[in-house]
Amino acid sequence: MVEAMFKSPAFYSAKAYRGLVKSPTELIVGINRQFGFAIAPRLAAAGESMGQALLDPPNVAGWPGGAAWLSTGSWIARMRFLLVMSSAQQAGLMSAMQAAGVNDHNTAVEHMVSVMLDGNLTSGAHQAISDHVAAAGGSGLNAKALADALFLVGSTPEYQLA
Repeated sequence: MVEAMFKSPAFYSAKAYRGLVKSPTELIVGINRQFGFAIAPRLAAAGESMGQALLDPPNVAGWPGGAAWLSTGSWIARMRFLLVMSSAQQAGLMSAMQAAGVNDHNTAVEHMVSVMLDGNLTSGAHQAISDHVAAAGGSGLNAKALADALFLVGSTPEYQLA
């Protein structure tokens, strides 16, 4: 049964790809694992501000999914989490980029888009992020510019969908 489901064309259709909004936990754990950052216990509190208190579901059915994760308040909490996390992880991000052989800002944006979005980002968003990072980075690899890139790629609609 599972094999039939995974081999079904519907499982890989454009409609199914990035068709669900990531839960706060998926957002928090996903971005930390994508770059090898340690997942600290304090990150569980970040999910609360986005509407998902770990180990405290609203009822026995668990948390609502899909578009229920998006409201004006939860969107601001998601962006605040990404901003604080990317800023706090500048050293770890620099190490991750160097370990991946990234040595300039263009390659850094390409690497992040590849790791975080499977390379699927609109050309306009990609160009805007690249332009910002190039302007913020100056010459060489700059931790602050990398943090900006991580925040900007993470805040795209493409990244917010699973």
